[in-house]
Amino acid sequence: MKTRPSQASVAPPNFHFFRVSLRLRTGWSDTVEARIRRARGLHLRFMHRREQAIVLGIDAPGEGRRELARLVRLMSCHPGVRAVRWEVVPTTADAFEPLA
Repeated sequence: MKTRPSQASVAPPNFHFFRVSLRLRTGWSDTVEARIRRARGLHLRFMHRREQAIVLGIDAPGEGRRELARLVRLMSCHPGVRAVRWEVVPTTADAFEPLA
């Protein structure tokens, strides 16, 4: 008998969930967070903020990759961001694990 994962933890096949980690310059966290929140078309699931880092969870059916590319471009040009890392994760629970 084949078991299926719980529907709550696994996204549908056309659904993408991304985890984005931003390393910030000192004193820029408020400015960067405000800029992310003003960005149009992003579906933020969560935003965790630490001293000099922000971790985002973004989901979007179908157009998730376009939104991710847009966010990465936006943040990589921002003067308060030192580094941007991202990855696709299969479930929302995986997004809460720290980036390696």
